[in-house]
Amino acid sequence: MNNIAFVIQLVLGVLFIGAGLIKCNPKKTSKNFERFGFPNWFKPVSGIIEIGSGILVLSGIVYPVAAAWGGSFILLTMLGAIYSQLKVGDSFREIVVPVFILGLSLLILILNWRYLFVF
Repeated sequence: MNNIAFVIQLVLGVLFIGAGLIKCNPKKTSKNFERFGFPNWFKPVSGIIEIGSGILVLSGIVYPVAAAWGGSFILLTMLGAIYSQLKVGDSFREIVVPVFILGLSLLILILNWRYLFVF
């Protein structure tokens, strides 16, 4: 693994675990979930998916197959986030972070593509 992939996986893993933990906190309300029209039960589901994706990407530092799957899940999550933001009319300035994270997850997926279907 090269140093760039290591840093990207470390950042994405920590970022997604942190974001997922916030979504799993029932005391935290999310205006974005309401704005996007998602039901309340989807918030912890989204959080669990993000935590799992973050753990996979971090595990991928040692096990490339985990990086491939984690990158795939993050990519799909970001596609959903971008779609949701476009649906409600957010500007590109508001969507730039999910687009950037999508790019990073795509890079991780490309670097680990050959491991995607290795079990």
